Amino acid sequence: MRRTAHRGTPFGNLVAARRLGIFLAAGRGSREYTAAQVCDDLRLLHTAGLSITLRQYPCGHELMSQMLSDVDRWIIEQISPPRAATVESDPEWSREAE
Repeated sequence: MRRTAHRGTPFGNLVAARRLGIFLAAGRGSREYTAAQVCDDLRLLHTAGLSITLRQYPCGHELMSQMLSDVDRWIIEQISPPRAATVESDPEWSREAE
């Protein structure tokens, strides 16, 4: 049996949602999306077990070019995660004490 979309239940498909990331950008001085609302949303999303990246910007409710750059970088990281840093071993540190 095929499942249908969970309309009206934002966390109806929570297992699938946990595999996705969320990028949240907010202006510190916004009157439309206040810091208190950001905190409430973060608390809810964290409680749901979702992965959130929050960026706050020194602006009100306007779009900044830095926001777009950050969103672009975040999307690229979701598609192609950065490679782990390669650690080279130092043979002097690898030897056991004689």
